[in-house]
Amino acid sequence: MQIAQPPATLTPPRRIRARYDVSSVVDQPGEWLIHAELLIPAVAPGTNHLTLLCCTPGGGCTGDYFDLGEPDAGYSFARYASAAGFACALIDNLGTGQSSAGDNLFLSPQTIACAGVEAFRLAAEDLRGLLPATITVTTVAVGHSMGAMLALIGEAIKPLHAAIACLGFTTAGLPSALTKEERRIAAAGPVSLDALKTMARQRLSRQPAADSPGPEPFPFNLPGDDPVGLAALRAAMTNLVPLPSMLSIMPGNVTEYIRQIKVPVFLGGGDHEPWHTPAQLVPAFANSTDVTFYTLADSAHNHNIAGTRRLLWRRLLGWAAVASSVGPWPTGS
Repeated sequence: MQIAQPPATLTPPRRIRARYDVSSVVDQPGEWLIHAELLIPAVAPGTNHLTLLCCTPGGGCTGDYFDLGEPDAGYSFARYASAAGFACALIDNLGTGQSSAGDNLFLSPQTIACAGVEAFRLAAEDLRGLLPATITVTTVAVGHSMGAMLALIGEAIKPLHAAIACLGFTTAGLPSALTKEERRIAAAGPVSLDALKTMARQRLSRQPAADSPGPEPFPFNLPGDDPVGLAALRAAMTNLVPLPSMLSIMPGNVTEYIRQIKVPVFLGGGDHEPWHTPAQLVPAFANSTDVTFYTLADSAHNHNIAGTRRLLWRRLLGWAAVASSVGPWPTGS
């Protein structure tokens, strides 16, 4: 009887923690570091290409949103992707988690977005340095909620990625969560940085205008979501960064940046997210070479704890494999 041997690998799977210096793209003095984790899959002989998924979390979460819970809990998108042969880089946005907080809470969305791009560029360099020179690395952005907005801003300013996946993202903002004055400012066109700061400071002061509405009903999770997943999500929570958070709820938040996106785009969301409709989202990406729209059944905003999450993960990875492919297509029938 012959015992089957495990397949040979060029490199074993590994996890690396890093602190990337992004000071060169931050318009404030001092040292600015982004905390990142790299999950690198086992690489088999004959491999000539690896896709690095560059994951940006949304408001109130660290990069752990993409790596929730214990290894065997089944809530980690990053572990699922790594098992499928993808590398992953997870970051904490500037001002959150283990990344630099600094004295200035009011970093612009553009600065935070560009800092993320720089961290992912450095992560890709690190990954290339760990692999045989014959293996090419392509990056694909994966952003959730506000993280998708930041990924789009970053790609428009500093193009890096072969494709962008936007999960739980909307260009419509949350108008019902805004005051009349905030809605007026949003309706007037692109929101200036000064206006964004004024609105964010007013909210942080806890002295909202008289016409400020109550808390916005927001479908973060569903009543039947697993308590284990919910606990893992709570463990990944962090503070909000004021200006990107404010921008993300403004209607038309990043329309001008989206017009500059030409790479393939994946628009994924839950069927309980009322803004996730093709009519609302797809036309905004008119200059993208390829737009894929996908709705995950039985899911609210936090898709990674939905009971159906693996359907989204599998669909997303299939898209990413095609969108990031390099070299000639196979010939023949």
